[in-house]
Amino acid sequence: MQNSQLRFNSKHPIILPSQHTISELLIKEHHIAHLHAGPTLLAHVLRQSHWIVGCRKLISKCIRKCLKCNKFKISITTPQLMGDLPKHRVTLERPFFSCDIDYAGPVLIKCNKGRGTKSTKGYIALFICLATKAVHIEAVGDLTTDSFITALRRFSARRGAPHHIYSDNGTNFVGARRKLDDIRKLWFSLPTNEPISYYLSKSSIDWHFIPPSSPHFGGDVLSVPEELPSASNHRNRWELLQDIKRGFWKKWRSDFLSSL
Repeated sequence: MQNSQLRFNSKHPIILPSQHTISELLIKEHHIAHLHAGPTLLAHVLRQSHWIVGCRKLISKCIRKCLKCNKFKISITTPQLMGDLPKHRVTLERPFFSCDIDYAGPVLIKCNKGRGTKSTKGYIALFICLATKAVHIEAVGDLTTDSFITALRRFSARRGAPHHIYSDNGTNFVGARRKLDDIRKLWFSLPTNEPISYYLSKSSIDWHFIPPSSPHFGGDVLSVPEELPSASNHRNRWELLQDIKRGFWKKWRSDFLSSL
């Protein structure tokens, strides 16, 4: 340890016996100062300046005597009951057979490339497959029903028409459902429409709306906008790798090197 870059106290820690009052008081002091830390963190902190013989056993003993730690210790007496997963989450089907839809934004959209191109406000239509968690993104110009139907047509042409759609009670989604129902009723009312009626009945979309004022029902969609900025910028990935590297060497110096 003489050739390491540690501080003098870390290179030459004070050796204390486990069966001593000072050792127990020192552990209690660091335990409270570090917000009732656990055994691993306490051992690493103590080894920066002191070396207690058999410190793991003494640390566990002091933590068991801590009143606050015992007060807030979670003891599960009964197993937690969980509801059954929805049918579309556990059924083998093609991607986007059942999907969740929501909007993210607003964002700035450029229609053309080059200098002098003005940016307009737009939105991102998110289509999330409930079975595979795949995400399809479509650009939408505004929040009207016609813009959403156009995005839905592009999505259906690329991924296939969905059979089940889950969304909130936005006016664009409610209006789109009404328009699709009106078109379906119009085709069914025509006298010579047997092939078309069969196709529409086979590929009809069942629209399901979540309860009002219940955004937690759309948890799959709400988690996607947080991932979009990181996926669109490679610099964030580089910064993450740099943080991991710095954290690794910090842990190596404070935890591993002091335990040699």
